[in-house]
Amino acid sequence: MYLKFIGDRILKTTKLALAVIGGLMTFGSSAGVIDFNSNPDVSDRDIYIYGMAHGGTGCPADSVSAVMAADHQTISVFFDEYLADSSASSRGRDRKTCNIGLSVKVPHGLSVALIEMDYRGFVDVPPGGYASLDASYFFAGQTVGRNYHREWGSANEPVVQDFVEDDSFNVGAIVWSPCGTDAILRANTSIRANKPRSGDGDTFIQVDTIDISSGMVYQLQWAECTE
Repeated sequence: MYLKFIGDRILKTTKLALAVIGGLMTFGSSAGVIDFNSNPDVSDRDIYIYGMAHGGTGCPADSVSAVMAADHQTISVFFDEYLADSSASSRGRDRKTCNIGLSVKVPHGLSVALIEMDYRGFVDVPPGGYASLDASYFFAGQTVGRNYHREWGSANEPVVQDFVEDDSFNVGAIVWSPCGTDAILRANTSIRANKPRSGDGDTFIQVDTIDISSGMVYQLQWAECTE
């Protein structure tokens, strides 16, 4: 996989590299002892994204980028071409997918958890049409994850809006990475646009960065741990 660095900690893939998503890095057999309430300041720790792979009909090569915030609490993902448009198909239905794997350096003595996912974009749904966003996300090598579903549409009224969707996890749903082990954050996503079965108009949905806002944001939490 070829990685192109743009500034500090920003990178893009110029080739599809699904083998990385499939498990180049795996977790150890033990998570260690994690102090869930420690909430350490990790702004000066050596934490960064060192690899990214993506693939799918909604994110061709060189169309996705990612950046980690300076305080290491969020990772923002930017999409150039992630959209579904019912007019693109003679059947009036369009579905696009994008699967992402982010390799994150985790220093010794720390564990990381994903506590919230945020999505930003735009929908234009005529009366009787339908648009949806589906996602699942988890650490590579772990079977426990989380699923998210959101849909837009009305039988009688158009739905035209920018959207900001926040999926916050309950405490019992939070999964921590093994102590001091690098993590791969995986997200498998899809969007769908269906035109009305009767009537005029086409449906459009985009997870986008038109206003330089990220299309998807990983909200992270860190904890001290003993390996």
